[in-house]
Amino acid sequence: MRVFVDGVAVNGPGLPDWEHACRVLSGCAPYTAAPAVMPAAPQLPAGERRRASLPIKFAVDLAAQAAAHAQADPEELGVVFGSANGDLHTVHQICEALAQPEREVSPTRFHNSVHNASAGYWSIAVKAALASTSVAAQDDTFAAALLEGVMQVRAEGLSIMLAAYDVPGPPPLACACPTLAAFGVALVLRPAQTRMSRWWLEASVREGPPVATPMTVPELEGLRAGVAAARALPLLSAMAGQKPSNVDLAYAEDRRLHVELSPCA
Repeated sequence: MRVFVDGVAVNGPGLPDWEHACRVLSGCAPYTAAPAVMPAAPQLPAGERRRASLPIKFAVDLAAQAAAHAQADPEELGVVFGSANGDLHTVHQICEALAQPEREVSPTRFHNSVHNASAGYWSIAVKAALASTSVAAQDDTFAAALLEGVMQVRAEGLSIMLAAYDVPGPPPLACACPTLAAFGVALVLRPAQTRMSRWWLEASVREGPPVATPMTVPELEGLRAGVAAARALPLLSAMAGQKPSNVDLAYAEDRRLHVELSPCA
């Protein structure tokens, strides 16, 4: 299933944007760990920005960066958002409220807790009216979201905004759902090549052990293994390398997602 990638965005420890990440992942600059920069998400209207939680702002800003990189009209993009655990901070706050005698849950916290909240805020921010899909598959979330996005592009002929993101939660949820750091990636996928297309990729599900392409830099391999969304790093590294590549992403217990990637001519 071939699609074209017109835009990309990334935000994570030591990788604050695609321009910097491209230099690091291509080997042109050393990797230096630093906390991820959490955005203010100016794309959201002021009222929604006040209500939005940190993971929502993170996801919306990533999607906006990818759309700008692709010079795409966000209103024309379908949406696939993926997160392994969603907004654990809001879930924690709701659990705390339910443990009190009054059991009063804030309506804002409730609607921020649902897994498609980020996709909803994105639709508000850019006035997008096309359908959205929100995906969760624990450590395999990026692979599942990428496969969903590629299938929608091929089956429906849509252009798709794909965003995968994870933010560490507070204890005790952090112990049950460990996430090493905040990390996110967004891609604009097209059914046909445009003047902005930078790569084409073909994705296929293959049977066998769920092996994954590792990162050669130990710190980046630790990040890849420690954050579900960072399982995208081998694919991003191949994009930065600007040469034909093959990448495997673990997907379920008995298969993997194989991705063939090449720069557009």
